[in-house]
Amino acid sequence: MARCCVWLLLLIAGQGWAGDAWVGEYRIRDARGERALVLIRDDTRIEYRVPGEPVRSWRKTPDGIELRELHPDAHRMIV
Repeated sequence: MARCCVWLLLLIAGQGWAGDAWVGEYRIRDARGERALVLIRDDTRIEYRVPGEPVRSWRKTPDGIELRELHPDAHRMIV
C-alpha cells in the first residue's frame, strides 16, 4: 500500500515537473499538396514545423518578440 501511495505521489508531482508545453499536430492542404504542421507552444515561445520548410520559432524577449528561422539542412539560423 505504501509503495502505491509513493508511486501515485511521484506520478502527480511529475506532471508539475514536466512543463506546460502544448503540442498540436495539423494537416495543411494547399496548392503544394497535403503536409503536416506541428505547433509547439509554451509561455515564452511558439514554434512551427512543416516538412521541407525552415523551423520558425517566435520567442518573447524583454524588448519584444524575436523570430528565428532554423535551416537544419544548411546548418544555419536566421534571427
